[in-house]
Amino acid sequence: MNNIRKAIVAAFMACAYVATANAQIEGSALNYMLQRPRVAKKWKQKTYFDHLFVDAGLGTNIMGTRHPEFGLTADFNIGDWFTPEHGARININGGKWSTRGLKAKYLDLSLDYLLNITAIAQPGTYYETKRFEVYGIAGFDLATSNHNNVTKYGMGIHIGLRGQYALSDNFYTYLESRYGLMEDQISQQMTWHGYRPFTTLTMGLGYRLPFVRKNYENPERGKHSIWDGIFVGGMVGPATLSNAHKATWGDFLGVRQAASAGKWFGPYHGARFTLSSTTIRPDNQWRTKALSSQFEYLLNLNNLIGGVDPERYVWINALAGFSFNRSSDRIDGIKSSWGFSGGLQGNIRLSRGLAFVIEPRVDSYTKNFMQQDRVFKKWSVMPSLLAGFMYTYHDRYAIERREAGIHGIPKASISIAGGLASTSTKMKQTDYWMPVARISYTKWSAASHGVRFSLDGTMQRRIEDKRYSKAVGAFDWLADLTAMNYGTENTKWLSIRSVIGFAVGADYGDHKSYFSADVHAGAQGRIRLSSTTGLFIEPQMAYELSDRFMHRNWGRVTPRALVGLDYTMNRDKGSSDLKEAPEEKNFITIGGGAGFFSGSFSELHAQHKLTYNVQAGYGHWFNGVHGVHGSVSETFAKRGANGLSYTDHITAVTADYMMNMRNAITGEQSDDRLFQITGMLGAQLSVNSCDMHKTKVVPGVHAAIQAGFRLSRHFEIYAEPAAVVHAKSIDQVKDQEPANGELKFSIGTKLHF
Repeated sequence: MNNIRKAIVAAFMACAYVATANAQIEGSALNYMLQRPRVAKKWKQKTYFDHLFVDAGLGTNIMGTRHPEFGLTADFNIGDWFTPEHGARININGGKWSTRGLKAKYLDLSLDYLLNITAIAQPGTYYETKRFEVYGIAGFDLATSNHNNVTKYGMGIHIGLRGQYALSDNFYTYLESRYGLMEDQISQQMTWHGYRPFTTLTMGLGYRLPFVRKNYENPERGKHSIWDGIFVGGMVGPATLSNAHKATWGDFLGVRQAASAGKWFGPYHGARFTLSSTTIRPDNQWRTKALSSQFEYLLNLNNLIGGVDPERYVWINALAGFSFNRSSDRIDGIKSSWGFSGGLQGNIRLSRGLAFVIEPRVDSYTKNFMQQDRVFKKWSVMPSLLAGFMYTYHDRYAIERREAGIHGIPKASISIAGGLASTSTKMKQTDYWMPVARISYTKWSAASHGVRFSLDGTMQRRIEDKRYSKAVGAFDWLADLTAMNYGTENTKWLSIRSVIGFAVGADYGDHKSYFSADVHAGAQGRIRLSSTTGLFIEPQMAYELSDRFMHRNWGRVTPRALVGLDYTMNRDKGSSDLKEAPEEKNFITIGGGAGFFSGSFSELHAQHKLTYNVQAGYGHWFNGVHGVHGSVSETFAKRGANGLSYTDHITAVTADYMMNMRNAITGEQSDDRLFQITGMLGAQLSVNSCDMHKTKVVPGVHAAIQAGFRLSRHFEIYAEPAAVVHAKSIDQVKDQEPANGELKFSIGTKLHF
């Protein structure tokens, strides 16, 4: 009762004091009696992951209270401080628990809350790191243990305390103790209450990101196009199955190819989509082929740790993702599987956008991926080491170029190339390699985009032991990935271009003709030899749409590679006046020479192999580049059959489009130049007459180049190689071929007036 009275008296006294105080000062006395709330600490600037830290340590552990035994432990931590006082981390802890003589291997994954006690004690709004700091720790555990091939799982909780000493601005050492409770499954020794206390003590080293890092100011994001940060690449390398027995790793060695496209959404994060194929052929087993489609997340570790530096020459990306796969062998057919992937990607910058990449990675697949692995576990684990090239488009450089008024001048280029092609199923058999030749004209409508028209020929291609030839016209869209940054006037030694297009034409073999078409895509690497000339290599992959492949799909995929030279007409279109025709805009030609006719080339008599021709023509120039030409020609082809000898007279009327190629390339009138070069392309109507067969009238196509030497203003001599393709009915003796043709070489005179 006395205590109650004392409390009541104290309450009245307090109220009286408050009333008196209120009468003496402004405001409530509680403002002066109660402590103001503490101001939470904050960073001067904070973005995601810019206070990241990573550390690892070794130590000892004890589980239980009776008969404690020491065990070994190791841990790895990665975390971030959201504010100077509050943070979180992921902890991976592994080792051995020793409980009453039972030693169980364990692995523990925990999520921890971190409290910086030193920051709480420091006054002020902004926190500056101290040489020595103390952290409080609290979290929960998910763990697994194994003893005598018995695996068990359990959970736990813990609290802890860490003392951390900074060795430098970025490196530190620490001593950390943790105390907690863990379910009995982890010790694999049961108790009546189902849990055991544990203690760990670890010591280690760590690295934390600098609070003030090197950051480049990027142009405003609103200025960037959707193409900014888009990248494409290709890689190839070895792969194997690691969960096979070590003695058979060499047997399960295979090859993996990958093509990828993706986008960087900022200096740290990106995503990519990859198509990859893997071929593994174990000894004495059927070959497994797999096609994978993968989606992966990319993290630029160098930008994350060291700050954003777009001029960095070497950097590392981390990657992780999932995949859907289709694999097949000759026994089980086609099966589907899912997979997960992870790895690192090392990048070495070769130019502003091009990088050489090395990618060690590990892919895990469900059991249907590798169908020969019936003795394996549920998963097929496949490490691989890939190497290749990656091109990334940086729109901020293009912005700088556009603001400086550097757009590039529209240009045109011509090229010749040759190489080899095959089918994807016959690449290892050299008998199936096919020579390819191509002549192209490319019109660059902008500094980085152009359209290409090509005439492609494939000779002596072998399908099912039958040879055939193919001729197509190809239409391609080219993107010069390097010129997107530098323009067509760039002086870089290497340019990378992408190619996508289609082709339409015909092929012939086994005495049959087929309509032939394909769709194709590829890349072109061009080495700059001079301001106008380049050497290039162009790998392509085509999918054939020809009726020759009806009722089957194998053999339709046709890889090919070409090497060639190109010449850029490096001039300003408006720098010369080519709209006016030359003063002598008309001319007449008279010439003759020798050649070959496909109908008579197989003749046994040597004198029958050569043909002889004469021709006369008239030409007119509309301007300094374009004109028309008409001519009449006669070809004499000696023939022989059944002891008889006769001559085919092929009379042709030709109408050609004509181009002054020297003017087109140089952009200047060349009337006063000694050397002239003129190209012709057009249609021809031919009449083959002879006493031994009926007269044949057939259409054809004519192409020629006149290389002339001007002796005076009005008189010129020239040499003219020409080719003519006739419809096959022009030759009555040998009409099983799809067409007949002529190759001619003539020498003549040209009179200008």
